[in-house]
Amino acid sequence: MKYTNIARPYAKAAFEFALEQNKVAYWHELLQAAAKVALKPEVHQLFFNPDIDGEQMESLWVDCLKLSDESSKRFFVEIIRNHRLVALPAIAEEFMHLKTEHEKSIEVEVTIAMPMTKEQEAALKQSLEKKFNKTVYIESTVDESILGGAIIRIDDLVIDGSVQGRLTQLREYLKGNQSCN
Repeated sequence: MKYTNIARPYAKAAFEFALEQNKVAYWHELLQAAAKVALKPEVHQLFFNPDIDGEQMESLWVDCLKLSDESSKRFFVEIIRNHRLVALPAIAEEFMHLKTEHEKSIEVEVTIAMPMTKEQEAALKQSLEKKFNKTVYIESTVDESILGGAIIRIDDLVIDGSVQGRLTQLREYLKGNQSCN
């Protein structure tokens, strides 16, 4: 379950507050860290543990995330009291969308068979910025199983220029032509 409908108002409130306080980067990092913690199986089990009351959960989150300012403490207390901890990854994702829209930027996930050189990354960044007319932030992951080329993910858009992807397309094409003979 994605929790987008639950996440949207929380992310919007956090983003508007962060923007007003000039703390967008802080809140972005905070929500990303909280989302990573929330995705851990042992933490996820805590969400549904009837032996842990709300105050204990609040204390755990404040300590775990090292929350020192009152606004972030209040934000997470509100999430806990409304039983929305499971939506933290979606809240972080929605916050990121608001941030990138505001900054006129996009995050691009690139999966490659071997690390890109600085020149290759700069050329890809320049090409994508020209195509989308936005500032591009590239996050690259190495996956040798794609053999070569790259898989580029921008929100819901996936561009599969990998060798593995092309081989799969060729295999599907050949299967389709064999059934016609």
